[in-house]
Amino acid sequence: MTHFKLHIGITHYQPGWEIILSQIGVDWSICNFSSSLSSNDFSVIILNGYVNEETAYSLQRYVKSGGAVLTINGYGKNIFFKTSTSRYYSTLHPNEVEDGMWHSLFDFPGTFQTEENPSIDFEKGFVLSLPFDVNALIISTNAVRKNFWFEGVLRYPNEITAGVSKGGLRKLVQHKLMRLHHFRKLPFIHKWYFPQQAQTVFTFRVDTDSGTQEQLTTLFELCRQFVIPTEWFVDVQSHEQQLSLFRSFNSQEIGVHCYRHKIFYDYEQDKNNFSTAKQLLERQDIIPNGIALPYGTWTETLGKIIQELHFPFSSEFALNYDDLPFFPFCENQFSTTLQLPIHPVSIGIMKRARFTEDEMREYYLHLIDRYAVFREPICLYHHPTHLHFSVFKSVFEKIRNLNILTLSYSQYNDWWRKRLLTNPSYEYDATKNSVQVKGNMQESVHLRLTLHDEEIFIPSHGIFSLEKLSKRKELRSHTIPQYAKKIRRFDWRHLLINILEKKYKARQ
Repeated sequence: MTHFKLHIGITHYQPGWEIILSQIGVDWSICNFSSSLSSNDFSVIILNGYVNEETAYSLQRYVKSGGAVLTINGYGKNIFFKTSTSRYYSTLHPNEVEDGMWHSLFDFPGTFQTEENPSIDFEKGFVLSLPFDVNALIISTNAVRKNFWFEGVLRYPNEITAGVSKGGLRKLVQHKLMRLHHFRKLPFIHKWYFPQQAQTVFTFRVDTDSGTQEQLTTLFELCRQFVIPTEWFVDVQSHEQQLSLFRSFNSQEIGVHCYRHKIFYDYEQDKNNFSTAKQLLERQDIIPNGIALPYGTWTETLGKIIQELHFPFSSEFALNYDDLPFFPFCENQFSTTLQLPIHPVSIGIMKRARFTEDEMREYYLHLIDRYAVFREPICLYHHPTHLHFSVFKSVFEKIRNLNILTLSYSQYNDWWRKRLLTNPSYEYDATKNSVQVKGNMQESVHLRLTLHDEEIFIPSHGIFSLEKLSKRKELRSHTIPQYAKKIRRFDWRHLLINILEKKYKARQ
């Protein structure tokens, strides 16, 4: 056999898997076991649920004939593994996780099944296991207060964010799928994360929260100086008498933050809060293009409200942070509002941790270096009332010096939706060492193909030789130190901050 489909199968449909496979950008479908399965039908199969005896036998034959399977959360027990053990996980350092090339800690809270001891002779095929319930972790809406690592400080910045490191889990799944393809001597191919062949993107947003006209104008001029396309999420009640100011922010984009800077946790009150803000902006001939909720809060009810108000995108780090865009799974269906995750540490958070201005600057500059190396999006934000504009002057200078692609939120939203509409299929010709790409593709959406420690970026369609692959960068030296796990130890300050913030929010 010399021709192989580069197509991933999955045994059970689950929304969390649709999110993560769409983010990675692979060609995939649900397995059909009604007919005989050959190793050419799928380059890899994901076993993410219980299967009957007949299906288990089909999977074994598929692997023995040269196929590859990724088993999830113990579902390979008695099929490919003799035993599985229950284990509670909380936080892992990248060095503790096989394939764990990531810029931060892995937070995968929960009890999962770890498989041990292969139970069959794999013959020509390969099996790897991943001991996490990927679906449950990805669709989780649990939020917790977390510390964020920075070398050499006495106190760490902290924020209430998604409890799960969803971006890290995506990266881990991708590396498992890539390894299984490479075990089979097949290339791993996926849609690239950014327009053309950009290695990362930079986005910047401002939550205007009671900023004075001077503060707003100073920050606007700084963004204009460095040609940074900025999204301004307006706290409308605080600026009700100066909304026309935002109309003068040429080349910038305006979104809704709120009318009153508060989450009521009541459907009618919250919907009225955000719709009032939207209407008041529209009366000023300002058409808001998106929303970011106060305090980065997200619940399924809030997600429903956002969708009902027809916002194309939103951005809440309590749902996800430091990750690629995705459509949230909300009240048993996918939202039509695209989530654009950001990095949750702001200047205000660092001020509370008593960072000096130099430490603030170094935090962001170091983050840019790490995320750029890992080819992850760099998405930062600021509040004008927190000042320290010189920090972002340094940030913008670095972004421009590194020639990093800058996107507005609308551009990021529009491009990602185009990426989702591209559905190519791939076939590998082992004799000619080439890949044929078929299907509808957007010109700005490129493909990344890897084989062992080499890679190549290719445009949308055609037949491509793999003779000109180039070496990929070694990433482990760019991750955080092993002792950074100490930031997940109990921190009594979190209890105090939670009490103080609850009182503050109640007064809003």
